[in-house]
Amino acid sequence: MSRPLADRLFADRLFADRGAPVRLAVALALIAAMGGYYAWWAIRAEAGWRWAMEAPLERDGAPMVFPLWVVTRVIDAEHHEISKVVRDVPLVGPVGDVAVGDTLSVQGRFDASVPAVRVEVFEHHTLRKYKEALGIFGFVVMVALAPFAFRIERRRIVERG
Repeated sequence: MSRPLADRLFADRLFADRGAPVRLAVALALIAAMGGYYAWWAIRAEAGWRWAMEAPLERDGAPMVFPLWVVTRVIDAEHHEISKVVRDVPLVGPVGDVAVGDTLSVQGRFDASVPAVRVEVFEHHTLRKYKEALGIFGFVVMVALAPFAFRIERRRIVERG
């Protein structure tokens, strides 16, 4: 039994060669629009170190979250600095035995008197470097194996079969 007409028409139009450049351009425009919207939203989000430093006294005690930030300075057991988008955000409070270059996720509250972030919860990501290396290794392996699964035929990539 054949597929319903609506299924055949949709699949035939979606994956047809005719009109593919237009569909590709529309998809790329949508991705660019979503990226632009996210950048606009992220810059204007009312949270984070920059936001707190604009009016420190008004934002004293505001909750702050720093996921996957890198330790850039260890002053002592209670004072550290982390960086990612913003450089050298001061932390006050214990974050365990960390060294420069380690990755931390920190949740705390803004303290306008210092100014710094008072650490409430932290996580030291000890295996982060291995995870990044594993991701790069997996990508390299897949690129190396691609010629065994695909070939170029008449200027198109086709599956080997």
